[in-house]
Amino acid sequence: PRFARQGPSARAVVTIGKDRGRPPDMAPPAKRDGESDKKRTLGARYKTFLAENPVMGGAMQQSTIVACANLTRQLLSHQAAGGTLGSFAPNGGQMGKAFLVGGIIAVILKLWYMLIDRMGVTSTLGKVALDQGPGSFFFNFLAQSLFAAFDGLSPDEIVEKVFVYNNVKLVMFSWLWWIPVKAFMFQFISPANQIGFGAIGSYFWNIFMFYYTNN
Repeated sequence: PRFARQGPSARAVVTIGKDRGRPPDMAPPAKRDGESDKKRTLGARYKTFLAENPVMGGAMQQSTIVACANLTRQLLSHQAAGGTLGSFAPNGGQMGKAFLVGGIIAVILKLWYMLIDRMGVTSTLGKVALDQGPGSFFFNFLAQSLFAAFDGLSPDEIVEKVFVYNNVKLVMFSWLWWIPVKAFMFQFISPANQIGFGAIGSYFWNIFMFYYTNN
């Protein structure tokens, strides 16, 4: 290394590699720690996975979120009945059914969005009208039918429970939540991320739905 004088005192200037001529107090900033780099890498990989596999990624997201909503509903019901957090025992069977239903709905929902695009509907208003008109009735009835089937109900019992009782009112009430959510989604969310966005929006709605159907 060489030494250069700056001012009245001598200061060492390192001349090794690309840092040649840089005073020690001007050394390059330290790199981010390994944990931050790892988190950033995992986030980038997950984003790439969703972009390349929107159906599978959306199904995984929706399945997980519907199961979490079921778990939350169980916990809230347990506490409402006077139970404590320490005495809470999750019902894995219910969560498993919710996970399966969420995945099935996500795949069919992706096909539905693709159909809307194939029909040439480009405006946000037109997409919301289709999605929350016939689409809303279809997907709500499909979800309720799947849950009833997993509970062991016969076809006649499913028809009576799903189509005879207050599920029409449930669909109409859902418009208060889903019309603004879907309007935002169709306007601002890319097709590759729409299933994931809808899955996040479905968390609160599914908690209400589980309460409603159980009562």
